[in-house]
Amino acid sequence: MRKARRNYTPSTPPVPATLTTYKHLVDMTPAESVLYLSQLMERLQAKQARERAYLKRRADRGTRTPTDEMYESDQVLEDEVLALLGDLYQAAKEASP
Repeated sequence: MRKARRNYTPSTPPVPATLTTYKHLVDMTPAESVLYLSQLMERLQAKQARERAYLKRRADRGTRTPTDEMYESDQVLEDEVLALLGDLYQAAKEASP
C-alpha cells in the first residue's frame, strides 16, 4: 500500500481566487472594458501556458493520446481568440479617455 505524501509542494504557486461577476461588454464603460479585456487575455494566456507545459511534460515522457491532440488544436483556437481580444482591447483603449 502506498503512503500519502505529507509535504506536497505544488509546482506552481497558488493563485488567489477572484470573484468575477458577468456584465455584458456593451454595458461596460470604456475603462471597465479595458480592464476586463486585459484580465481576460491574461487568464487565457495563463491557461495556454499551463496546457503547453502539460503537453511538454507528456511529450518528454513519450505519452500521446487523443486528449493531447485536442489540447494542441485548442492552442490554435486560443491564439485566434487572443487575437480577437487584442483587437477589442485596442478599440476599447482608444475609446477610453
